[in-house]
Amino acid sequence: MMPATILHEAEIELWDAVAYYDDQSHGLGLDFEDFIPPRYNSHHSSHD
Repeated sequence: MMPATILHEAEIELWDAVAYYDDQSHGLGLDFEDFIPPRYNSHHSSHD
C-alpha cells in the first residue's frame, strides 16, 4: 500500500476547520484535532 499524502491546500483547509470548530465552542477544535491521524498532525504540537 502506498503512503497517503496530503496536499498543502487540504492541510490549510484542515487547520481552518480546527479553528472554526474551536470558535464555535472552546475546546471543540482541539477535540477535532485529536481525531487527525498523527502523520497529518505534524503541523501543530501537542496541546497536552
